[in-house]
Amino acid sequence: MPPGRRTVVARDAGRSYNGLHVMVQHRHRRPQCRRLVPGHIRRFEQSAAEYRRCGADSQPGAVMNQRIASCGPHLISLNNSPPRLIVSSALLLAAGAFFFFRGPYRELRDSQDFALVYSASRCWVAGLDPYQQENIDREYRLAGGDPTVAPNPASTPSVYPPDTLALVSILAVADWTTARMAWMAICTVAFLISIPLVLRSAYARSYKLAFYLLAFSLLYSPVNSGLAKGQPGVLAISLLTTAIHLPAFRRRETLGGLLVGLSCCIKPQIALPFLLFFAWQRRGRVIAAALCVIVLVSVAALTRITYNSPTWAKHWVSTVQASTRPGAPNDPTTFRGSSSYQLVNFQSAVGFFTNNPVIYNLVTCAVIFGLAAVAFAMQRPQPQLPWLMLGLLSTLVLLGSYHRYYDSQLLLLCGGGMLATDWTARRGLLGWVLSLVACLSFPLQVAAAKAYSLPAAQSRLAGGGRTLAFFALHHQPLCLLAIALIFAWLIVVSPPRGRDEGDAAKEAR
Repeated sequence: MPPGRRTVVARDAGRSYNGLHVMVQHRHRRPQCRRLVPGHIRRFEQSAAEYRRCGADSQPGAVMNQRIASCGPHLISLNNSPPRLIVSSALLLAAGAFFFFRGPYRELRDSQDFALVYSASRCWVAGLDPYQQENIDREYRLAGGDPTVAPNPASTPSVYPPDTLALVSILAVADWTTARMAWMAICTVAFLISIPLVLRSAYARSYKLAFYLLAFSLLYSPVNSGLAKGQPGVLAISLLTTAIHLPAFRRRETLGGLLVGLSCCIKPQIALPFLLFFAWQRRGRVIAAALCVIVLVSVAALTRITYNSPTWAKHWVSTVQASTRPGAPNDPTTFRGSSSYQLVNFQSAVGFFTNNPVIYNLVTCAVIFGLAAVAFAMQRPQPQLPWLMLGLLSTLVLLGSYHRYYDSQLLLLCGGGMLATDWTARRGLLGWVLSLVACLSFPLQVAAAKAYSLPAAQSRLAGGGRTLAFFALHHQPLCLLAIALIFAWLIVVSPPRGRDEGDAAKEAR
């Protein structure tokens, strides 16, 4: 390291140390010091670490080592004060209790979505056609299923692909009670494993951000709703999240590809588009491993179902078409399906103005592919570009095809990276992002649906209140579109210089 550079680094580290030492001494008397300490901690640690790597054998390097050792106890006492630890622990325990009672505990009483997958998988194991309702009903009764959550074609038609049924067949050989308990445990553990991996990027910037993100993830309503329903999408998104945030080790690419492949088999409309993200990152081994898993599972699933039920494809296509017609359970438009207020795809917003499926599908495709093309063609190099691309892809996936409220768990994919981004010069934009995410974090549309089901609300709707009902019941796709526009803008526009870059430029002049 050149001597001039050593002097600059030593001066920066010493200045950070002196400011940090003064603020640690006066942290109880000056509130502004408590707010500035984290920034000084980061700057001091960066400068000191850089100097120790390049000039630790010199006399100034030994002085810096002594300063680091003397500053360590102050930092520990500052960050781990007993009142703060008690309050943080209490809040985290409350968030964990809320997560358990709103998610896994409710799943043991509901699991309606898993009941359909479980019954169809039993049909696949028994060599029956899993897309005929009489077979599903018979297998569910033979397994001792709960009649209150029995598969109902009017609300949960059998449209899952054979790959999903083949993977769930591991649990399909057990009775309903055992299978539901095992499915609850698998989905909950998979989600809880993915969260610490997401927190890594936030913790690298601040332990407070990591704590806030952990509490937010436990309180996030789409995750709790998905767990309560036994939705396979929770497991698929958790596997995808784990694959994307895996730390660096020797077999990282292979393991990540296996997880992505399993996620594609469980919920292909969610996980398949993320192969484009790995292609953009030029991670060919992940894509190759994922494709191998998809091919192997598909061959095994299709071979068995085709041999035992040659007409399964015809029944599957007819079931999908019947479930997506106007007014059917999977109708992607507004005010026609019985549970349309739970939709987050953009067709539900465009469908308010037209009933023509060609029009609302073309408008949705134009918005999705337009934003993707602009972001890919005009991207600017910046450290947080992968996180921004990941966030944009997550929102576009949710907007592009039929998705319900619980699939908004995809937004947690980029949560750690977005919190690790420096928003110093974009505080106003950060406020908009947090407001939009807050609108998606709570089931406001459910409360609005209950309110508009009252006779008085129905009379207001008949008197011309449909526009207000539209924004109350279907604000989710509009919020997702706004988030996608913000992500695209951040990708295209050059990032502003942060405080550290401005200080470095000023010192260079």
